[in-house]
Amino acid sequence: MLAARGTYSFSTELFAKCYVQWNDADHKVATNLLLDYIYSPRSHIYLVLNENRNTLKAAPHRINDRMVLLKCTYLWSL
Repeated sequence: MLAARGTYSFSTELFAKCYVQWNDADHKVATNLLLDYIYSPRSHIYLVLNENRNTLKAAPHRINDRMVLLKCTYLWSL
């Protein structure tokens, strides 16, 4: 198994994270991408992409599953 992780900040309010994992025993590559925007203190908008692919020679780079999420959080000051 081999894994890599990276983070890049575009600004103090916007950053991206990436995590890639290669598993030769299961013949799979898993990718997770996250884009986070902080539009006010403790309030975020997240965009997430998760994807799993085969590395088998019979079906190279076949996508097993893909998921896209959009999450918004907001801090209520009561």
